[in-house]
Amino acid sequence: MLTRVLVLLLAALVALPCALVSGSRLVGGSSWTPLPQLAAFAPWAILGWVLVLILLLSARWWWVAVVVLVLLAVQLTWVLPTRGAQAAAGARPGAVAVRVLTINVYVGAADLTQILRLVNQEDVDLLAVQEALPTTVNHLNAGLSRTLPYLLPSDPTHPAGTVIWSRWPIGSLGPSLGVGGEISRSLLRVPGAVPVTVTGVHTISPGRGRIDGWNRDLQSLVRASTQTTGPQLMLGDFNASRDHQPFRQLLGTGLVDGAETVRTPPWRGVTWPANKRRMPVAVRLDHVLVTPSIGVRALRLVTVAGTDHRGVLADLEFESE
Repeated sequence: MLTRVLVLLLAALVALPCALVSGSRLVGGSSWTPLPQLAAFAPWAILGWVLVLILLLSARWWWVAVVVLVLLAVQLTWVLPTRGAQAAAGARPGAVAVRVLTINVYVGAADLTQILRLVNQEDVDLLAVQEALPTTVNHLNAGLSRTLPYLLPSDPTHPAGTVIWSRWPIGSLGPSLGVGGEISRSLLRVPGAVPVTVTGVHTISPGRGRIDGWNRDLQSLVRASTQTTGPQLMLGDFNASRDHQPFRQLLGTGLVDGAETVRTPPWRGVTWPANKRRMPVAVRLDHVLVTPSIGVRALRLVTVAGTDHRGVLADLEFESE
């Protein structure tokens, strides 16, 4: 009997942090600190609940195990691909191939030479950079002037922040969005393809005192997506995942996370933090979102020295005209 009680206590110790994480996700993870931070780790709570279930079964705590099994089943539904994921997956005959890369350069600290080499080696057609400094833009401009000659900063008066380089003409669709002014809207015209509305994204992070701004940034994306007709591409550092209610609202406008179309599990598609020795990369904050009319052929993560984010490289297919 004593052994069974000890196992139950051990299970309770494991279940407590899992309950905090799952509970934060359940209530939306967007109200106050530390709910967004806890909710972001919801996929990892699955492993904890599995361990709790094993402990309970080993000690024959059957009824408690049944409750945990139900909780685990609910948790698993949270990581299933959305309905639109299958629609955006697969090849499209006659479509125009476009390769995109998004990377947060950590206030210009990333290895820019490595990024330039990556763009050239991977034959990238559109590059979205977040947390760029003016010196970052100048350095990348010098190396991209021939391959990606079209430049679109989030704010023309401040050529830094969120910046997009393109192989083809790309024009601004108005003033930048969001509290931080680092969300840009543009129209990309790829030869032979239907024009695509491109949104370069960098929302405010949901730290203490910034959650209202973070929510407003994500809601501005929801409004922009809802008010846009035709194919859309949103890419960048959203500082959010499907475990946050505002991001789920964004997906609810009809956008699809490219990682889901290629069946990337939440624990494999993680992008942050990529520069901590004592902390594994654990959260998917960087995304390539598309409307289902844009196909996603492939998606993988890339590591760049000097930044706390992994980059996302995606092969897309735009509708032909």
